[in-house]
Amino acid sequence: MKGRPLNKAEWKTLLKKNSPRLLDNKNIVSLLPLKLALMSGLREIEITLIPISSIVTATGELNEIFILPKEIAHNEKARPILLNEELKCDIEQYLKVLTEFGVNQMPHAAYLGFDPNSQLIVSDDFKPYKTQSRGLLTSRARIVPSELNKHLDTLISNASLDTKGITRKSLIRTYVTQGLKAKWSLRDIAMLSGMTEANVSKIAVLDLEQYSPIADFFSNRDRKKKLKVKRLEKIRRWTFME
Repeated sequence: MKGRPLNKAEWKTLLKKNSPRLLDNKNIVSLLPLKLALMSGLREIEITLIPISSIVTATGELNEIFILPKEIAHNEKARPILLNEELKCDIEQYLKVLTEFGVNQMPHAAYLGFDPNSQLIVSDDFKPYKTQSRGLLTSRARIVPSELNKHLDTLISNASLDTKGITRKSLIRTYVTQGLKAKWSLRDIAMLSGMTEANVSKIAVLDLEQYSPIADFFSNRDRKKKLKVKRLEKIRRWTFME
């Protein structure tokens, strides 16, 4: 099914196929947008526009939870975003790379020396991802994260998952299914992902791995049916031999 959530093996493949064999600190620049989508439920436009000040405090600390501004949030509704320990470590490494290459730096100690209003996420050439304006929404211009979309599509293609039903929509849907497996409530997942509880419920149905007992039931039923037929065939042969 196109746009379905990733299973555990596909998640590992996606990261492995986009990580060089030789240790390269710059690789985190390429992977961080992907991991933010998978592990924090951020959408492409949100990842593109999120400012450094949302994640780095004036005193140089990383926020474990922050409020995504309504100006860039889905449906213009501010919402909380959680960063787990793995993401926090990735962001720390990412910021060290930006510092090493002098990206978004300012001559002050606040915000770890970064311009707090600059975009957090940059491309492999250390430039902000470009966007395109495509018409108008009800209250603002419709901005499309064209460059980041292409980047994420490339990462998915590198892992040969684009031919197996995985798309960019799979990323946030995977976030939802992981929340369900962690026993988060539908209400909490909806709040963190910017979705409705009804949409969260629909995504749960797409998680084939989570609902494998249903598939197993029908597989076992078919297997038992075939065994019954074979057993009846043997009984008939024995009857005719007598």
